[in-house]
Amino acid sequence: PAPAFMVSGRITDMETEAGLDGISLIFSNDEGTATTSGGGYYEKMVSDGWSGMVTPAYICGTFSPNSREYTDIQTNQADQDFIVQGLSAPASFDLLGPGNGSTNGETAHLSWATASCAEEYDVYLGTQTSPSWLLSTATNEVMIAITNSAAYYWYVVARNAAGETRSPATGD
Repeated sequence: PAPAFMVSGRITDMETEAGLDGISLIFSNDEGTATTSGGGYYEKMVSDGWSGMVTPAYICGTFSPNSREYTDIQTNQADQDFIVQGLSAPASFDLLGPGNGSTNGETAHLSWATASCAEEYDVYLGTQTSPSWLLSTATNEVMIAITNSAAYYWYVVARNAAGETRSPATGD
């Protein structure tokens, strides 16, 4: 097999200098992708002699530089960092159903609209009007076993590195 070389770096927020996890980087010319983790770090093995672009794929901020270009890589490429400016918290979103205070069935199918820029959602559910945290998920729906005839209340918090947005915004 042909030798391979490592392209590695870190993505950080310009304001906080914190590393950002979960951001994908696209390596052109069929080299695939890498995703930041462990404090915003990424690494990707590329083919000997690879030429192409590395571009962060994240719509909720502007990158500096926008991308990095490589020609005929013959050595490891360390410290290939990106800085995100203007990172946005998740946009507002709506709960789709069921409504708070619902009492039907033994399973609740909780669903909500996708919040632009959300990386994860925290779901709160309970029989009190101020429900407790139940779980975190990357999807916009969950199926939960409930007690039939009990009234349930719920809300969702969309999160990313820049902040969080709750739906409904307040109360129940």
